[in-house]
Amino acid sequence: MALPKLDNFNRTSLGAGWTQRRSFDGDVVITTSTHVQGGFPDAQATWDDDTFPDNQYAQATLAAWGGVFAQWAGPVVRMTGSKPTATDTRSFYAYEAYDGGGASEHRIRKVVSGTQTVIWSAAHAAFANTDLLRIEVEGTTIRAYLNGVLQRTETDSSLTSGQAGVSSGSDVGLDDFEAGALTAGGGKPAYAYAQQ
Repeated sequence: MALPKLDNFNRTSLGAGWTQRRSFDGDVVITTSTHVQGGFPDAQATWDDDTFPDNQYAQATLAAWGGVFAQWAGPVVRMTGSKPTATDTRSFYAYEAYDGGGASEHRIRKVVSGTQTVIWSAAHAAFANTDLLRIEVEGTTIRAYLNGVLQRTETDSSLTSGQAGVSSGSDVGLDDFEAGALTAGGGKPAYAYAQQ
């Protein structure tokens, strides 16, 4: 395989190349042969058939967004570790749509060895199933885009390398995943999507 990785999830199982990062109590699964959803809140899977460079991006469109209490979904970058047992070694950055019980927001979330920190969040009136979320990491710079529009730039030096993938709760899904190497200076998402 070669980057960028494109996946429309139009099949019945996640399959080879994807690694489950929370197999202890819930996997990321394909639903209705159209999109992925977490089998438990805060489940992740990464594409591991390719090694991602330190400067990377990941993006995906929302699917099955229902505004369910305390559910979220979004692309992840620089992910390492897993939760195969109650011990949690997962680390990653994510840009996610989040609903905390009727109050929707989007956020940049950092997890380091299982400990979560929300780096930034802002209210968002309503998400749609076609909304495109993209996160970029370049050195210590993190950029979050919603539908091609830069929402926030942050800096953080906690995580320096890892894989790209998806993060999803049990009632929220993602589709049309893309991830790859980030060119210097970043850039807005390309809306033309084609299955690799």
